[in-house]
Amino acid sequence: MEKHTTEPTLESSPTWERLEAWLRNKMREWMQELLEAEVDELLGRRKSARRKAVDGAPGYRSGHGKPRRLTLCNGTVTVRRPRVRGLQERFESRLLPLFARRTPEVNALLPELVPPWARPGRLRFGPARAAGGGRPPVGGDGESAEGAVAC
Repeated sequence: MEKHTTEPTLESSPTWERLEAWLRNKMREWMQELLEAEVDELLGRRKSARRKAVDGAPGYRSGHGKPRRLTLCNGTVTVRRPRVRGLQERFESRLLPLFARRTPEVNALLPELVPPWARPGRLRFGPARAAGGGRPPVGGDGESAEGAVAC
């Protein structure tokens, strides 16, 4: 009788219960591969390949930046942007701009998810007062009629 010493991994065989986590992990791996391919295109060589002696593209890889969370419509993934040094200008990814944390689709969706009283420009006295009519406290100095400090 044969004895199998390897066990199937959860990463390669998703189940219904772990489908969301598996898809999110695959999305993270795909995003990381796209970022690496973008640097390959910029430098004209793959990772760990030598630069051509005379006419090689300037610049070199310098590891990865801190892990960044990127919110997509199907969840949040964590990616690490590759660092590139030795260029004339600063490297900025076309796929993942420097300070982007959400995709444009998520940004467009957020105003619909925020309650009307919490939208920018609508808050004058805080959420509790905005829901209750928006009038300032009786004393005008931040205290209500009972003497408790208002928010």
